[in-house]
Order: sequence, then C-alpha cells, then structure tokens
Amino acid sequence: MICVYFFILINILIPISCSDIRLIKTINNDVVSVLFNITSKAQDTAWAYQYWDQCTLQADHNCGQMREIACINFGKPEHYATLVSPEYCKKIQKPTSYGNCKICSQDCVMTTWTRWSQCSKTCNAAVRYRTRTLVQEPVNDGKGCGSLSEIEDCKGLPECVDDHIITIYEWKINEWTSCRETKPIPLDAGCSEQIGERLRQVECVDSHGQSVSVDNCLYRLSDNSMPAEREFCHLPCDCKVSAWKPFSNCTKPCYTVGSSDTGVIRRTREITEFPRFGGDTCPHLVEEEPCDVSTLELCPEYTWHAFVWNECRLTDKSKSCGPGVSRRQVYCTRADDEERREVNEHHCTGIKPSNRLACQLNCPIDCQLGEWENWSPCTKSCGAGGVHIRTRKVLVEPQYEGSECDATMDYKECLLVNCSWWYSGTWSACFAASGVYGDCGAGTQSRSVYCKSALNDVLPNDNCTGMEKPERKQTCTIPCPGDCAVSEWSEWSTCSETCGPVGGIQMRTRVILGLSNSTAEPCISEDELHQTRVCGHWDNCRSHHWQVYPWETCVSDDFGTCGHMNGTQIRKVLCEMDSEPSIDESMCDPSLKPNVSRPCDVICPIDCRLSLWSEWTQCSASCGNGTRYRTQRIFTLNHYGGEACPHEADEDGVITMADDCADVDPCYSYSWRPNDWNECEHIGNSCGTGLQTRTVDCLRSDGKVMEIGVCLRELLEIPPDESQQCFMPCEGDCGLTEWGNFGPCQKQYICSQYVEGDYCRIRSRAFFHQEGITYDNSNDQFNLCPHISFRDFQDGEECEGPNYTYMWQEGIWRSCIPFTDKGNALCGDGRKWRTVLCLRSDGFHVPEHYCDEVSAVPASSKTCTVKCSQDCEVSDWNEWTVCSHNCGQGTKTRYRTVMQEMNRGGRLCPPLDETIVCELRSCDEFIWDVSEWNSCKAVNSDCGTGTQSRSVRCRAGEEYESECELRETRPQSSVACNLPCAGDCVLSEWSSFTPCPAVCSQDAVKTRTRTLVRQPSSNGQPCQSLEEIVPCSVEDCATKSLSVELGEWQACKAISGDCGKGTRQRTIHCIDNNGINYDLKRCGDIEAPSMEDCEVICTQDCVLGRYGDYSECSDECGMEGHMYRERDILEANTGLGRRCPKNSHSLVQTKPCNVVPCYEYKFQRGEWSSCSINLEMGCGSGLRTRSVECRRSDDALGAERDCLIALILNRDPSTVTDIEFELSSANKTQLDIHTSETCGRPCPGDCQVTNWSSFTPCINDCYGDESTSPVKVRTRAIIKTATTGGLKCPDVMQEERSCLVSEAICPLYMWHTSSWNLDTKQRAVWCQDQDGRKVTGGCIHKLKPISEMQCSNDCEDQFMQCVDGLCQCQDGFQMFFNVCIPLEGCQLDSHCPLYSHCSEDICHCNVGYIQDFYGLCKVDGAYDSSGVAYEDESNIWIWIVIGVCLLMIIVFVIFCILVFRNHRRNALMKKKTKEAEIAEREKMNVTAV
Repeated sequence: MICVYFFILINILIPISCSDIRLIKTINNDVVSVLFNITSKAQDTAWAYQYWDQCTLQADHNCGQMREIACINFGKPEHYATLVSPEYCKKIQKPTSYGNCKICSQDCVMTTWTRWSQCSKTCNAAVRYRTRTLVQEPVNDGKGCGSLSEIEDCKGLPECVDDHIITIYEWKINEWTSCRETKPIPLDAGCSEQIGERLRQVECVDSHGQSVSVDNCLYRLSDNSMPAEREFCHLPCDCKVSAWKPFSNCTKPCYTVGSSDTGVIRRTREITEFPRFGGDTCPHLVEEEPCDVSTLELCPEYTWHAFVWNECRLTDKSKSCGPGVSRRQVYCTRADDEERREVNEHHCTGIKPSNRLACQLNCPIDCQLGEWENWSPCTKSCGAGGVHIRTRKVLVEPQYEGSECDATMDYKECLLVNCSWWYSGTWSACFAASGVYGDCGAGTQSRSVYCKSALNDVLPNDNCTGMEKPERKQTCTIPCPGDCAVSEWSEWSTCSETCGPVGGIQMRTRVILGLSNSTAEPCISEDELHQTRVCGHWDNCRSHHWQVYPWETCVSDDFGTCGHMNGTQIRKVLCEMDSEPSIDESMCDPSLKPNVSRPCDVICPIDCRLSLWSEWTQCSASCGNGTRYRTQRIFTLNHYGGEACPHEADEDGVITMADDCADVDPCYSYSWRPNDWNECEHIGNSCGTGLQTRTVDCLRSDGKVMEIGVCLRELLEIPPDESQQCFMPCEGDCGLTEWGNFGPCQKQYICSQYVEGDYCRIRSRAFFHQEGITYDNSNDQFNLCPHISFRDFQDGEECEGPNYTYMWQEGIWRSCIPFTDKGNALCGDGRKWRTVLCLRSDGFHVPEHYCDEVSAVPASSKTCTVKCSQDCEVSDWNEWTVCSHNCGQGTKTRYRTVMQEMNRGGRLCPPLDETIVCELRSCDEFIWDVSEWNSCKAVNSDCGTGTQSRSVRCRAGEEYESECELRETRPQSSVACNLPCAGDCVLSEWSSFTPCPAVCSQDAVKTRTRTLVRQPSSNGQPCQSLEEIVPCSVEDCATKSLSVELGEWQACKAISGDCGKGTRQRTIHCIDNNGINYDLKRCGDIEAPSMEDCEVICTQDCVLGRYGDYSECSDECGMEGHMYRERDILEANTGLGRRCPKNSHSLVQTKPCNVVPCYEYKFQRGEWSSCSINLEMGCGSGLRTRSVECRRSDDALGAERDCLIALILNRDPSTVTDIEFELSSANKTQLDIHTSETCGRPCPGDCQVTNWSSFTPCINDCYGDESTSPVKVRTRAIIKTATTGGLKCPDVMQEERSCLVSEAICPLYMWHTSSWNLDTKQRAVWCQDQDGRKVTGGCIHKLKPISEMQCSNDCEDQFMQCVDGLCQCQDGFQMFFNVCIPLEGCQLDSHCPLYSHCSEDICHCNVGYIQDFYGLCKVDGAYDSSGVAYEDESNIWIWIVIGVCLLMIIVFVIFCILVFRNHRRNALMKKKTKEAEIAEREKMNVTAV
C-alpha cells in the first residue's frame, strides 16, 4: 500500500514539477520559477497571467480582483521562457488584468483612540482611560472589532498620604421603581385617574461609596432637605380594545368548484383606551379567517349578454347616408336567468364585448348600364322571321334601394333575304358577230348565271324556281373607228339607306373614251353616263317589344294589416321600339305582355323593446345625502311605425332612474375635547412635586361623547396628555432653570419687546425645584420670590431674517376645454386652467400670503379657443377641355381651384382635375372620298389633249383635310388626258398598279394594264402599249406598320355617388410609325381592356367617442397634480375624411387639482437639558429633557401626528397596513423623538461608562448581500469597572437602529497624508471617512501611502529607482514579475527574445538565425551551423530538471524493490517457523503414543 500511495504522490508531483512551472530568466541571468497560465500562442510568444488574487476593495472603491500579466517568449522545450517587451504580443488579444467581484469583505471600522484621560487621582494607584467608537461593523468575514476602551495605570505618581484626605459625602440617588398601586382603583376609573406611587432609594455615601448616616450629607451639603424617596405616578395603562364585532359576511357570497380563493370573513374591534405610561401596545384590530365553504352556495355562472346590433345611425344627422355608429346592449347577467336581468359588472370575467361598432349607411346605388352593343347577325340566314339582337351590360347592380336597371336586350326584324337567288356575273367583252377579231359593229357578250345559296353554294336551278332568271347573253356593239367609244359601267355604289318605306339609292357611272366622227350619230349624252336604282325599300326596319320596369313598394290590401301575401306590388310594362315608348301598344303582341302586379308580404311594425329594470345601486354616499340609481336598456329600436322608445335614453340606449337614498346616517366630524386640569396632588404635604390630571373626551359634531377608538380611527392622531407633573412651590423655592435654546429666527410681534428689528429668536426658562422639575409660573411663586419677574422667564436676541425671496410659480396651462360640443370633436370657446403656488427661494412651496406681499397672484384660468377643423373647399368644375385627339380615343379634362385650404385636421382637398376618355369620331372618317373620273374634256377642240377631273373630299369635312393628308396623300382631282379623235385607237382606263413587295429589290416592279376599246383607222393614231411596267420606289415598298399603344389608367370614378364601386378607363390607340391614329379595327383583335372595375375609397371622417369621467388626482398637492379624462377613436378616417388626432394628447383633457402646497413634516430635536439631579450635591440616576417639535417645510409648527405619519411611512410604506395600529404602537425612543431620558453620574464604586456616542450615518452593505437592511449604530465604552457594592456595568454597549434605504450610503474611506518632513524624511498617514473622521480598518491596506522616504526593500534592478519610498521602474519601462522590461527596444540581452541579443537599443538575431514576421528569431535553414557551437544556457537548467525527475523515479523504483524484498524475506521466515512448529507438534504426538 505504501508503494501505491507513493506512486500516486509521484504522479501528482511530477506533472507539477515538470509541466506547470515556467522557468523565467531575469536580467541578472538568475532563473526563477513562476506558476501561471498562458493564452493562445502566436508563433512563440504569449501573454502569461497568474491566478486571480483575493477579492478586495480596489482603488476605485469597487469590489474586484487583480492578476499580473506579462509577454513571454518560449524556448525549447516550452517549459523555458523569457520576459520580453509587450510589443511582441501586440498581435495577440491581451487578457484583462481586472475582474469584478460580487462580494468583498469589509473590516471593522472604528474611530482612532481619543487622548488619554486625566488620572483618576493625583497620587499612586490612579488610572486613566481612552475610548473609541464604532463606525462600521465588519461584513463578509471581515476582521472583527477590538475593545472600545483601554484602561492603564498612571505611572510616576507619589504615594497617597491619608492625613490630607478630606471625606466627601453626597446623596446617592437610585432609579425610580415602577409605579405601584397603593390603594384600590375604582373599576370605572379612567387612565388618568389610576394614580399610584413609585419609590427610589436615597442614601448618603462617602468618597469610597460606603453608605453612612444621612446626617453627614445634610451637614456637608448645608441643606436641610433630603431628595424625595417617593412620588405620585400614573399606573401603566394598557391598550384596551372593544370586544370583537361579529364576523362579517364572507367576502365571496358563493364558491367556485376547484378554486382556492374561497374568500375570507373579517371581524374588527376598536381602541377604547389608548396605551399610556408604558402600558402594553394595542393588539391587531382586524382578524381574518377563510370562509367555510360548506356554508356557501355554489356560485352561479355569469356571462356577458350581448344583443344584436341595432341599425346603423348616421354620425352626421344632416346627411342621408355615410359613416355612422351601430350600438347594442351589453351587460352582465346570470347565465341561468331566463329574464336576463342586469347585475353588477364585477361578477363577469373576461373582456367586456364592445357595445359600439362603426358602420356605414350605404348611399343608394342606381343601376348603371353600358352602351348598346352592335346588332347581332340575323338569327336566320335567309327567309322570313329572323331578328337582330343587341345587348348592353349591367355595369353596376342596383343596391341600397337604388334605381332598377332598364332593359338590357333589344330586338329588331331582319331584312328579308332569300335563301337562294339567281346569280349573274359580269358581262364579257363584246365579240363581233362575224367572228373576226378586229371587226366592228354588232356583236354579242355573255355572263354566267346560276342559282346560288346564302352560303355561296351553287344550287340546282330548281331552287330558284319562281324567280325570273336573268339573261345569259345580250347583243352589243363594237365601236368602229369612227364610232363613239364609252367605258363599261362601274360597280354600284353603297346603298344610301338600308331600310325604310322609301329605301335608298345606288348609282353607277361610265365615261366617254373616244368621240365619233359622225354628226349623225354623236356620242351619248351626259345623262346616259349615270344610272341610279332604288335599294333597301322594306318597311320593317324597326321592331316593337315589351319593356318592364322595377316593382314598386308593397301596399297593404287592407289598411293596417300586415303579414304574408297581404299586399300588392305593381310595375310599369310599356311597348317600346328601340328603347323609345310607342304610342300604339297594338304594335306589341298582347299575348306576350308581362304581369303588371303581384301579391307581396307587408312588413309588420316593430315596437321598441326594453329590458327589465336593474337592481338599485349602492348609495353614492356612506353618510349624509346620497343617490342610488337603476338602469333600463333598449334592446330593439322601433321600426316601420312601431311604438317609439323613451326619449330619456342616452346615445347608448340606457335609461337611468335616480332616487334619494333612505336610512343613511348623517355625516359627523370628530375632535378631542380636553377637560380642565384637576388640582395638583402631593404626597405628605401641600407643596413640592405633585401630579394633576384631566379627562379627554372624543366629541362628535352633534355633541355626543364617543368611544376613544372612534376619534383614533377618524382623526389618526394621539389624544392630548391626560396628566402632567405639577409643583406647588414651598417657601424659598426661587430657583430658575437654565436658559433653553434659542428658537428659529422668525418675524414675531413679541420681538419689539426685546430688539429693534422685526426678526428675533426667543428662548425661555422656568421655575424649578431642587430636583430639576419645572412648573408653571404661579402667582404664589412670585409672591414668595418678589425679586423675580416675568421678564426673567423669556429673552430674545435680534437675528438676521432669512434671505428668502418669494415668487409665484406658474404651472403649464392644461387643456382648453370648450363650453359646448360641436359634432364629433370638441372645439370652440372654452376655458383652461393652470396651477399657481407661492414658491420660496429654497424650493419649498409656502402659503400664498407670502407672495401676496410681492405681487398680485397670476390668473389660474383664462378663456381660450379650440379652433375647429377647417375643411378644404373647392370651386365648381370648369368646362371640359377639347378632346386631345381628333379621332379615335382621346382624353378631356376639367379643372377646379382651392377656395379654402384644409387646416387643423379638416377634410383633405379632393382632386383638382378630372380626366375622362372621349372620342369625337372614328379615324375611318379621315380618308379621302374619291368619285369616278369624268369624261376627258378637250381643251381647244372636240378631241385631242384635255383634262379629266373627279371630286376628292375628306370624309370628315374640309377642316380636317390635313388629318386626311397625314394618313394618305391627297389623290389628284384632275389630270391631263387625251380624248381620241375619230379614227384614233381608243383604250380603256389604266387599272391599278400591282402591289410592290414588302422589301424592295433592284428589279422590283409594279404593273398596270388596259384593254383595247376601238380599233384605229388607217390614218388614225395607232394603239399604245396595253401594259406599263414601272420600277418600285421606296415609298411603294414601305408598308405602314401599325401597333397598339395603351394609355395610362385614369383616376377611378365612382359609378354612383362619390365613392364605392367604380370604373377607370384608359385610351387604346392604333398608331403607325409616325404616331398617327387609325381606327382600332385596323390593328386587329385587341385583348387589352379599355375599362376595368375599381374602388373609390369613401370619405369617412374620424369618429371620436365622448369623453369619460375625470380620473382621480395624480398628486395630493404640488404643481403636478392633475386629473384627466379621455376618449377613444371609434372609427379611423379614410379617404378625404377629417383626420384622427396623431397623438394621444389630443384624446385627453387635463385639469389641475389639489392645488395646495406640498409640505414636508420633520421632527426638530432640541439640545438635551442638564441632568435633573444636582451633580454637585448628589450622584446616581436623574432625568434630562429636550424639546421635540414637528416642523413643516415652511417653518410653521405642524401637528405631531403629521410628522409621526411621515416618519413611519418614509421607513417602508409597503409594510404599513394599519396606520392606526402603527400610531398606537410607535416607539418614540426607537424613532429618536423621545423627550426625556435618564442621566446622572456614577457614584463611588459604580461601573462607569461613557455616554452614548452619536449614531453613525445610515450604512448599507454595498459589497455583499443586497437584502441586508441598512442600519445606524451607536456605542458606549466602559471606563471603570464596578467595585464591591457598586452598580454593575450594563450588558448593552452597542445599539443598532434600522434606517431608510433612501438615506443609506456606501461609506467612503481614503488615505490622507501630511507634508513630508525633510529632516526626518517622514510624514503622517491616516485613514479618513467621508465625514472627515480619522478611522482605522476602513482603507485598503495595499494602497496605503508610505510614511518614510526610504524604500523598505532594495531596488536591485538597475532600471529601478526609489520614488517616495517605493521601488518603481524608470520612464519607458514597465514592471512584470518585479522585473523592469522596456516597452520598446532593449537595453540588455535579457530584454530580447530567445536567440537574439541587444545592440544599439535594438534586438538583433544571433548568428544562424533570422527574424520572422513577428520579430522573433528562427533558425536560418541556409546557414551551416556545424562549426558553431551555440547553446542557450537555459538548456542546463532544463537538463537539471529532467535529471531530478529521473532521479526521483530511480529512487522510487529502488524503494519499491527494497520493500518488496523485505516483504518476501519476512514471508519466507514465517513459512519456516510455521513448518517447524508443525514438525514439533507431530513429534510430541508420537512421543505421547
């Protein structure tokens, strides 16, 4: 086992010895071992840091801990390192050298010793003492406190000689006993009447404390009176309370299954007798117990009952539609109450459902129809009975009783079209009858004729039976060279009318191509060049049909009745033709006429429905005149002529009934009524100290005397004293007390009796008798002491009045509250208020009369105006502008201007411009209408060169010819021509050119042709070419590329009214490359819509609720007290509506309240009087007194109750639950407001202690447990122990009192020094607290300044110097592990990293090493180091450590071998011994046998 333990020990020691110790070489080439940790390495450098030291207070007075940090450079192996400059570690994050701590210890802090007292006597065996007081107790295991006093013998005094000792006698006065009953006390006696006696022992003692005959004191003190040994006193009166009143009902009238809150029952009692004269304090006056669940009923379930929403009521009554508010009744009711009676809302849990809902009373929306679409194709392609149909879309369905839609479909009969007819083609050229080409004269021409269907199918001729078949052939004439030549007829023009009784006209023309040379047969006349015919001559162009209109309101068949099918509705049914009413209804089929009436339901009237009356509320006042209320709610409003609701209902539909409360007690006030003092009672004689009493009643305002507990509860103040000491002077008692302290400097009328100025301070004194008891300045005393006057009891001295200045402090103006409501916002003339108080220059508010002498009080209210919101007002619309495009779709705009800008949240301005899509005409009207060419007119003769004309006009009109020109070059209206003479060749007119290709090539051509009409004569002009081929130009090849251009969407326009569903439009253009408009059909089918549905946001003004009730005042006094009321936003604004307030301030109104000064109440404690015993005549226990006054912050006297309440509440208000109990149990001594305490001086032989020290400041534990309550402490010290027979020392030498957290401080202790004494090279060093007291134990010892200029330890480092007694590094150096390292560069080789040396204050690498990026030296791989023997001295130490480790291992192995061998040898010896014993035993057995 020893080996095992040793092996474990070695395993622990070896890592410590070989792993954790870093060897650091100092500048003196000494090697020291330092235990530390390292950070992450960068190359071969790292920050080394030691372990944290103990948590202590630091120089900044915070609780923390420190550790030392240095930059090191590693060697090989890494257990070796050297200190280097911090610049080598600047690339590594430096660890912190300071850490925060939560808890620090604090040693006991005491004042320094006082000076030694004088020796107790002037001869030998005398002692002297010195004391100190406690400043702060130790916390968190800090060093404890020592003795508070030290006593030592006085040395070098002469021996005492008894012959010269004069015996001194004095009265030894002991403390009074407790008050004892001396005679039976009547049962009905009040506290003030319970008089007893108290005793004290009075004896005469000598200077050794031995009791002697009283005659010695009477003789020695030249006084024939002995201090009283008994006196009257009040027996302690314990607090008396009334009997417990019966338990109240359970705070919860019922219980809920599974709930732990069963409520409590409570009983109370009142104080009937206040504790006096040291009696026991009052017990608690309230007692609570959990309710007995078995006596409670199961709680009914309550629920919020919400009725259906009433109809929407408009916010603006002047309008017929728009925003409004819908209301419903919401109240709390029992879930099992079928009648749904209302109960108090506190029964219901959860969020109360809303009883208001913003709504919209929609404006009527009329039906809006689109334009009629084109007529559809005939329902029959041929034959009779077919109709054309056209429709129009319903753009907006009628809503909210808007106008119904008109007809959306229209019909008309089709023109009669045969299902088959004879089709005749065009006539062929005229062929000579001779059959020889080129002959002239009679001939024939033919055309194709066949039966054709409506679908262009060829039918058998049988299908056209009954119709006259056109001729297939006809005769014709081929003009001879001398005949007149005319052209063929042109095609028939379009029919001017498509229907009607008259029909329309079609026209065709032909022209003269060549003149005749015969006067006998001239050319045809002008009339023969034109032909007309009638077309479209049918009478049934239009059709008649029945059109229905919306149903009217249902009317009761029997007046006053209602119900199902008890009424009739009618509607209009008219015979119309193309949406126009017809005069003659016979034009429509009577059998198809729709019904004009139908039965309907008549809605019955609905009466107003009311709830039952709720229960009466509690009375509004607990006493005096009060009011109770009950409510009734409107469930359903009247409709359709039903019985109306009561007009007393408010806007929420609540009817309130008020009634005066009955059986309510009157309101009373209470006061203390002290009765007259009884006569002074004495013990044994008729003069001297006595006691007088009086009774104090609790008086109600009606004169009735109540129990004392009633006034205690109502007034919260202690009753006046019921007894006081009195003194009837005996003859010769003319003593006066010492003057009291001067009172505060005040301006008083009595000052004129003592000083000339207005301000004085008064002090007073009174008669006293030998024991120091004061008494009234009775006339008997003045008679016995005629040399004393009233002026001897009061004195005054002039003082400089306080340099106070007074001014009126004016608060901020609160909200302007208008006198009346205007709409849903409050605006108009009103009044606003502010707080005005008198402010004294020290920051306290004082009564107003102080400022009245300075200036008049500023106004606390004034009239004001809340400006109403101003809506934007605009002018009427101007006229529409001209449509932006002459054809196709364009836009036109109209404008209006702002007449009044919006202001203060009014309605925004509507759009100032409106744009719509317009269309003046189709772009197809911008084309040229060109007639056929007229006959050529020769200029100078009947034939030859001439001109040919035709009519050319812009279809849209002459003013738009420029528009037609943009789309097509204006055709020629006249051209030069040649009218062939008789015998000349006559050719037809040229045909149109064939089209050119889309992309022109160099050989692209266009061709036109003409035909031979008349052969020339032999001497006539021959025929020209019948074909013309012309190269295509660029213009011919360039085809117009048309594209669709979409315009921007216009603003949404409501279909009906100003908002709601609407439509918006945009323009669609068909344009060419130059942006010229064309008819949309030229661009083919266009999928993009020109109109779409949209929504116009309705204008909704912000709807605000009414202001609620004012809140309670925010403060009881001062400048900031205010109450407020607020309102909610019922509905936010939308569109152009009046805006809601942007901040919550606009929803709140405030008014000042409790406009009175805030006073602070504090006790003002006077100086203690001298002790009541005459210290020259006696020793022992006496009494001393002081004045304790309650002062208000304006220096006025306050009631003790106010200061006492302030003192109690300021300590910890959260612990005060019963102020009455707190007042009755207040300990004045603990509160330091007691007015008397024992005093005196010790008699010979008694233990002597110092007086109590002053209380320390209120000190908190700033470096430990935060829950520790702050305390203040006072102490006293023993300066002489008691001798035989003397009074023993008291046990309590230290007293603690809790204090306010707000007053607590963290004590501050700092070292202070005096100036150096250059002769002694010393200075004084002491610790001082924040109050300037010299203390011990408070300051941080390691921060203590030196007191001698000589350094305590030698500064061995050559870069160290002794500064003020401390070793410090020189400038440019920093201390690490007591070694000075340069911050930059080097001074010695030891300042450099490994494998480098210092030269010219710079570290250079040794031979064979080079410097890397980090400034460290690394082996140079290119250097041959075979001839260089360089080894760092540190290797020796490394091998020494390794050798020591190996040696320990070897020793351990040898030790184990020796132990093992010894153990084996012992085992063998035991085995041999046992074998020998066995052999001997066997031998003995054999012998026995």
